[in-house]
Amino acid sequence: MPQEVLAEVDGRVGARGFSPYVAEAVRRQLRHDKLTDFLEQAQQTGGAITDEERKAARKAVADAMTHASAASE
Repeated sequence: MPQEVLAEVDGRVGARGFSPYVAEAVRRQLRHDKLTDFLEQAQQTGGAITDEERKAARKAVADAMTHASAASE
């Protein structure tokens, strides 16, 4: 990881908060990647996805992740 990124994260969360901060960022990126993969596959099998359908899918995933996160606390 570039030194300037490490320094910025450290300045934001401190040394003890670094791992949880980075882990959450990776989780968020993985969710995004999985949603992108799903939407690409859906488009290949079912035709073009409208912007409205894409927004609805993103909202559904975000809502599900919010509920899952709240349930695990």
